[in-house]
Amino acid sequence: MTRDSKHWVAAVVKGGEERRIACHLSENHSIECYHPTIVKWRKLPKHEAVKQGRNRALFSFPLLPGYLFVAAHDNQDLSDLLRSKNVYGVVRTSSGPCYARDSEIQILRKLEAEYGSVKHVEPTLFETISAKLAELAQAHQQGRHLRLTSGPFEGLLATLRNSSVANGQVGLSLNGKNVTAPIDSVEVA
Repeated sequence: MTRDSKHWVAAVVKGGEERRIACHLSENHSIECYHPTIVKWRKLPKHEAVKQGRNRALFSFPLLPGYLFVAAHDNQDLSDLLRSKNVYGVVRTSSGPCYARDSEIQILRKLEAEYGSVKHVEPTLFETISAKLAELAQAHQQGRHLRLTSGPFEGLLATLRNSSVANGQVGLSLNGKNVTAPIDSVEVA
């Protein structure tokens, strides 16, 4: 392997330490590292939620927890990598380390940029339920009935009694009886 060629190894590292190890290797040993991440919604701790005025925020998580791609140009790079704290080894076969081509890492980077960005994050369950509740509440105000689409009362018509975003349930009045149903099993008739 020459210094000009760029081959990548997958280092097995302590989970949650991927970013710190990547910074250490790039700053102290000039070794290029890559740890693919994905952006997801996460519930904030109560004290943070009060401070920020919201209960969810976007966070970056490792796509492959416990793994870090490292550009290994020569055996010295591998040696520096394996001597680093919280690095347990590299993915290998009986004949030595498994290498990934630079083109394969570029594909990963492209996918991360395309699907890991904020604009491509799918709506959270909370947002989905809130939108469905707004639709059901509007139908209730208009005096329209709701149809149950699954469960033991499938196909029957009911009226909205109450709803809760917290547990994803809607309270319904069905032939004079109060019942609850998952919000995704109800549609406007």
